[in-house]
Amino acid sequence: WSVFDDVMVREAKALQQAEPQREFQFFTGTNDSRERTRVLSRMQRDVLGDRLAGLIIPPLCQDLAGCAPYNDPKLPKVFLFRKPALSSELTVSGDGDAIIDRSLKHLADRGCRRVAAIRVRGAYSGLGSAHFERQGLSFRPQWMQVVERGDTVVLSTLIPLLMDYPERQ
Repeated sequence: WSVFDDVMVREAKALQQAEPQREFQFFTGTNDSRERTRVLSRMQRDVLGDRLAGLIIPPLCQDLAGCAPYNDPKLPKVFLFRKPALSSELTVSGDGDAIIDRSLKHLADRGCRRVAAIRVRGAYSGLGSAHFERQGLSFRPQWMQVVERGDTVVLSTLIPLLMDYPERQ
């Protein structure tokens, strides 16, 4: 679950409140082994019962679009951050390079010179040394770590490790 997901839900709820004729169903938990069966069952009932106008499918759920009943071409779908998109698919995507460059510029403008990064496996993978160098930041491969989504145990030890330099560094 990311800040992006939080914003999507918050904005959908705000739209629903402003326009009560619109209704959003949130099927969260499709990647959670404890919740997956229950959530997919509910979603499948709604799709088969023709109770959904369409699906907005985030990156880690896009495998569902290939399975029945979600693969029905008559069921409208919008994919978030899917590459490459088929010509018949509607895809909403961001410019990953621009987001990374702006983020690193923000840090460089505030005097940071050595920046570590933790990215989620399967998410934007184009982050590399060139992004850091464009902003005048030092880069070392060990400062770039990849974790699984939701792996809080690894994060709880990885973040202190990346921050474990003498203050002058």
